[in-house]
Amino acid sequence: MAAASVLGGDFTPDLVKSVCGTADDLASALSAAAASGLVAPVPGRPGWWRFTHALLRDGVYASLSEAQRAGWHRRAAAALEREARKSPDRGGEVAGHLLAAAPDAQDLRSAAHWAATAATAATYALAFEDAARYLATAVTAAQRAGTDDPQQARLLVEFATAEYRAGQLAASLKHAETAADLADRSGQPELAAAAALVVRGVGHPDVAN
Repeated sequence: MAAASVLGGDFTPDLVKSVCGTADDLASALSAAAASGLVAPVPGRPGWWRFTHALLRDGVYASLSEAQRAGWHRRAAAALEREARKSPDRGGEVAGHLLAAAPDAQDLRSAAHWAATAATAATYALAFEDAARYLATAVTAAQRAGTDDPQQARLLVEFATAEYRAGQLAASLKHAETAADLADRSGQPELAAAAALVVRGVGHPDVAN
């Protein structure tokens, strides 16, 4: 149940088993938890389970120490990385768990990668607001990891582009300008040009000014 609480939403026994790193049969444990009213099958999703109430999940999660939470999040990230390689849209979940696992610089770079991967999947699905949200995570993680200016500028161009597609014009312009400044500072004229071309063909007051 600790592993399930860290996963947060719906979960499968196989995913919980992967997070726990055990070969034990979890069917009896889930049956016991269901009998106590703690978890229940998800209607319409065979094989999936969830806590019967968010407060129950929150209670289990709150009972874990800070070190335990970080450890479970790290295990969850490792388990979900395998899922995300097949389903890139799950990259955002990987990033979220890495960021909750007391991350070091390598974890932060990995979180940025998986968040950007999820953003690409969201863009293909025309879910531009989701893409912008994932890229916000990617940019923050990259900045915390201390990545170099060109890499941050590339992520900011992608972020600004997602915001532009989502109609978030003022935010898009702001991040495109930051990307251009970073590109100029690091001697990347092509990257600066890409940043300058993100927002275009719009009669928005902030853009006009």
